[in-house]
This record gives sequence, C-alpha cells and structure tokens, in this order.
Amino acid sequence: MGNKICLFCPSYRRTCNGSYNGNIIPYKPLLKLRFYLLFKKCQCIGPSMLPTFNMIGDIVVLEHFSPKLKRLEIGDVVVCISPTNPWRAVCKRILGMPGDRICIDPTVINRKYIIVPRGHVWLQGDNMSNSTDSRSYGPVPYALIRGRVFARVKSNFFIFIVRDYFYIII
Repeated sequence: MGNKICLFCPSYRRTCNGSYNGNIIPYKPLLKLRFYLLFKKCQCIGPSMLPTFNMIGDIVVLEHFSPKLKRLEIGDVVVCISPTNPWRAVCKRILGMPGDRICIDPTVINRKYIIVPRGHVWLQGDNMSNSTDSRSYGPVPYALIRGRVFARVKSNFFIFIVRDYFYIII
C-alpha cells in the first residue's frame, strides 16, 4: 500500500518495514477516554444556585484535576459530596478558603464569625434564602470535593463559567 508510516505504534512500524495497510489505532475512542478521565457531566437540580443554574436542572461539566492539585479559588463553583448525606452530591460556590474569616449569617444583628480550618472550604449557594450549605453544616472538608464546574451545557453550545464571567462557545 505504499510507504506510509504508522505513527501511533512504533513496534508495528518496525515489523512492517515501512509498509502500512491502513489499520491505525483509532484516535476518537482515545480522545473520549481522555475526556472521561478528566471531565464528567452532571445535572444540577434545585433552587440553591439560582440564578446561575436553573431550578429544573442544568447539565454541567466538571473537571477533576483542580481539587486534586489544590487549585480552587474563591468564586469557583464546585460539586462535592454532601456532608450530611454521603449518597447525595451538592453544587455550591466557594466563599471561603482555609484561614478566611467568614460571617455565618450577615442578615442577623448579632453576627457570628468563623475561621475556616485548614483542609476545609466554606461553601454557599447563590440563592442564600433557599440553600442548605456551610451555614447549616459548617466548613466542608477538601476531600469531599469531586470537581470544579467549568461549563454549563445548553443544547449546541457551552457556556463557560469563570468566576463571575460567562463565555459562550458556539
């Protein structure tokens, strides 16, 4: 079939002496495998993240490497295992990192403050009046975070969420 070289398999290149029959390692499944190892789709349902996410459920894309590399920042939206129910995941925004002084409830007169302990984050929903978050169950251990939300899927395009800005890719 000519002198085509198999770029994906050096051992096969040596055995076929430069001739190539057209069979090549398919790259699409490899790309899909890489995507599923690094990213995950999940659906956020409920009123706690209104107006960022719809109450009926938005599909979001998580990336897993930011929590493992400890590269999360204040303002990032994350999905974590619920501290009160390990069979449930919650989607919240990070409002406090280790060492930060956080006001538990800014609406009351006698405000109470807490310092986020090492290895924990303070999570709150965007809809403060209708959210069960760190104000209810306290700081969340870093180990419970499953991923950082970086995109919301809407039909044929992605809306990228980078802190308070939205980027639309069509």
